[in-house]
Amino acid sequence: MESLKKFFDQQTPVPPEAWELIKSKFTELNFKHGECIIREGQKTPFQLFIAQGITRTFYFKDGKEITVDFSFENSFTTCYASWFTGEPSRSFMSAIEQVNCYKISKESLHELYDQHKLGERLGRIIAEKKFLKKELREATLLLDSPRERFIWLHENHKDWIQRVPQQYLASYIGISPETYSRYKSTAINQ
Repeated sequence: MESLKKFFDQQTPVPPEAWELIKSKFTELNFKHGECIIREGQKTPFQLFIAQGITRTFYFKDGKEITVDFSFENSFTTCYASWFTGEPSRSFMSAIEQVNCYKISKESLHELYDQHKLGERLGRIIAEKKFLKKELREATLLLDSPRERFIWLHENHKDWIQRVPQQYLASYIGISPETYSRYKSTAINQ
């Protein structure tokens, strides 16, 4: 749980008594490469803190997978619409690499908010970061050309290029794998 403590301490200092309370709310989980973590139709009353590995959130439409999110080390993830509404998820989440993570239930998170002011502060900081990430992706999808989205991805997420399969990156920025390969080839040759 050292990665979880380090993550929280980077957001705001966490006193020892608060850490003991926070730590008691999480359980450790591991997922193998390719393993499905959340399925469409499953309710997701939990969040995961990724200590190691990558998850991918995606939808199926017309026989194609549409990638909408990646979560890497030191981040929280879930299928948020299901988390907030309590309704079954419309998306899937799977492990791109071996994932070691810590799970907190919605009930435990709300208990943490109620039991310690720091819990609410940490929750707000995490939500703000997630919202910013979603809005930046949405803006590039709506406002930028496919080539500009490719450049945005390569300039802002260089670490992703090494770890995430190309077809998932292409889907994430709303282009076909063939177009992604063409842009990549052109970029290498320049």
